[in-house]
Amino acid sequence: MRTIQLSALALVLGVTTVACKSKSDSGTGITTTGEGEGEGEGEGTGDITAGTYGLFIEGTCGIVWDMTGSATGDLAWNVSLAVNAATDCSGVEDTSGSFEVASGSAYFDNGYVGTATYGGGALAWATSGYVTGGGGGSYYYAGSAAY
Repeated sequence: MRTIQLSALALVLGVTTVACKSKSDSGTGITTTGEGEGEGEGEGTGDITAGTYGLFIEGTCGIVWDMTGSATGDLAWNVSLAVNAATDCSGVEDTSGSFEVASGSAYFDNGYVGTATYGGGALAWATSGYVTGGGGGSYYYAGSAAY
């Protein structure tokens, strides 16, 4: 059931492939075409004009935000996240923070949210299965954006 839920979330988020079966799976999480780590550096980063940021809480619910942002540097943005209708968690609110890609990984407010691929004005990220969060829960992150 978890694979079906993650596949549905990936479809909503625009992530090409989700390759995980459990939180111990070592799949890549995403498969995209384009430039990888270290490529495209210095290409100039524009504002995020459209994006989707998702968080699935294992065994509970999923949160999807629409993402926009202003560039603050190469592969770095101040982003606004607005709750999307695909969200099925209660009490979720809009939020904002910093989002960046460094050394092939994506971070929101300095917290790891997955392995990233980028290039040609497109960005995608996902964890390779579930990761353990500060509250002890297990979370899967995925998203994509145009910049």
